[in-house]
Amino acid sequence: MALNHLKALTIFGILLVGLSSCESTSKETSTPDPITPLKVLYITHYPGKYHDYKAQTESIMGLLPKLANVEVTLKTENIEGTYKLLKAPDFAKGYDAIIYNLCMAHNEDMEMAHNMIEQTRTNGVPAVLIHCAMHTFWVSFGTVDSRKGKNQPALKKAWSENHSGVPFPDWSKFTGLNTKKHDHQRSYATKRATPLHPIVKKFPEGWVIDKDELYQNVEFHDTATAVLNAFSVESNKDHVIAWVNKVGESQVFATTLGHGLETFDQMEFHQLIANGLLFVTDRLTEEGDPLYPQGNIRSVEFPTQ
Repeated sequence: MALNHLKALTIFGILLVGLSSCESTSKETSTPDPITPLKVLYITHYPGKYHDYKAQTESIMGLLPKLANVEVTLKTENIEGTYKLLKAPDFAKGYDAIIYNLCMAHNEDMEMAHNMIEQTRTNGVPAVLIHCAMHTFWVSFGTVDSRKGKNQPALKKAWSENHSGVPFPDWSKFTGLNTKKHDHQRSYATKRATPLHPIVKKFPEGWVIDKDELYQNVEFHDTATAVLNAFSVESNKDHVIAWVNKVGESQVFATTLGHGLETFDQMEFHQLIANGLLFVTDRLTEEGDPLYPQGNIRSVEFPTQ
């Protein structure tokens, strides 16, 4: 028995060495080994002016590894420290995905916006965007920023003069959604988009958000695919609240949910984030299950419909 156990350990060790060798010679943007946790870079900033990012981060860091095979690295400083990180070339190098949970609505630094977009569009690192990440770089959007700052034509002119042949970093085209305002916080029911997307295939129809803002859509770009919708009582129409967007050869998953801790207290929200992350990293099946389930990972049990 002891000899057989030793042989088994030896074979297992050889397999691990082989896996490590394969991984070291593969491209950084190739699909990660199924046994290895996804390396996820989580970027936020403390304190948030309108959001409790510290409590939100503790919630994500505590629950995401229980719903997906991930290893999350937290990058957070004060907002100036976050700016410095986001300006660093290739800041997502070595990671399989990025999660942005931040709010920079009135930031006009197009070099920073471009660098963030490039991590996904050119470097191929998928991204997950939460809530106010959509209300970021407003001034770059396809419509004039009605609240503050330069308008987009002036920014575009300055950009083209200094970056010949480089696309203007319209943040709304990166996220997939142009949005400038939201309903007041309230409870509302979600609607799964048609056709049914794998991210929410196992979610109950009419999942109710306890209390959150509902971002009104100005323009939902044609590169994006809706995942969840909700009805706005203030605009009297449906708006997309979760979706996937094609960016270069990669993609992002985004949701406008996540303003307050009421949403972070709902396990369905965490499953949504986990499934979105797995989808953009090619680890979610068409039926909405993890492609490489691990023994310690448990999905939320939804009621039978």
